[in-house]
Amino acid sequence: MITNEIDIKAQLIVAKEIQFDFEKLSHSLKEVCNSISVPTFPSVICTNVLAKLYFPISDSNKEYDLWLEVQSAESSSIKSLVTEVFTLKNIRDPEQIPGIDFSTEIRFLAKKQGTFYVSLYSDEHGELCTYPLYVKSE
Repeated sequence: MITNEIDIKAQLIVAKEIQFDFEKLSHSLKEVCNSISVPTFPSVICTNVLAKLYFPISDSNKEYDLWLEVQSAESSSIKSLVTEVFTLKNIRDPEQIPGIDFSTEIRFLAKKQGTFYVSLYSDEHGELCTYPLYVKSE
């Protein structure tokens, strides 16, 4: 059941291509990725991320500072900032749950095969959500 008041919530999807239609105000995704194949290691991984955020109704006019980081499963203490900090706020109509959707391209270094975690962070709330992405050799 959805109530009128929620904490900030987020979802991430990694895809090979994400386009935004400014007329329809919607995103289109091509090839949602659970894994990416590369010819050699090390490799720079280039992919796209869609983030969907829902904000508390009481904070519908508040701005949030958000960013994406990538972390290797093997190097849990090493995180790579892969985006600048985005300052975002609600842009939805008043009858909708406050929030915003955004997409961005990310790049990160994969030194070897393994699972990498793409995570969305907020300055106030810490880690909001994580998407596992497996990088493997072709």
